[in-house]
This record gives sequence, structure tokens and C-alpha cells, in this order.
Amino acid sequence: MNGPQYITLQAWAAKKFDPVPHSQTLLRWVQDGLIVPAPFRAGRAYMVAPDARHIREPIPSKTPTGRMRNGLATA
Repeated sequence: MNGPQYITLQAWAAKKFDPVPHSQTLLRWVQDGLIVPAPFRAGRAYMVAPDARHIREPIPSKTPTGRMRNGLATA
């Protein structure tokens, strides 16, 4: 099988954190771009690479909406 296997966001958090962050916190991290590489949505669940990591600063977005969400300048 080629490529990485993906796990659910909750399973990833359980492997990385003790105690596990609240599900709303995990969703906020996804929306704010604080998990690298970025999770993707598969149906109702977010899937994450097992070796993904949480970062403190969001990755700058190239779209105006993403820049506004991350509190970055729009110009």
C-alpha cells in the first residue's frame, strides 16, 4: 500500500496528548491551521496523518478569508 495511512482526529489527539483536548478545541486547531500537515474531511470525520504535529502559530494563508481568520494583514 502506497502513501500514509490516516487516522481520525480524535485518535491522533489520543496518541499525542494526555489529557486529550476537547473535540471543539481540536476542530478549532483544524480551522486555524494549527495541525501540520493539514487534516482533510472525509464524510463527518477529519482524517490526520499519524505523524502530524500541532504548531503554535498558524501557517499564513494565501486567501483573503484565511488571512482574516488567522488575524494577518490582508494586503
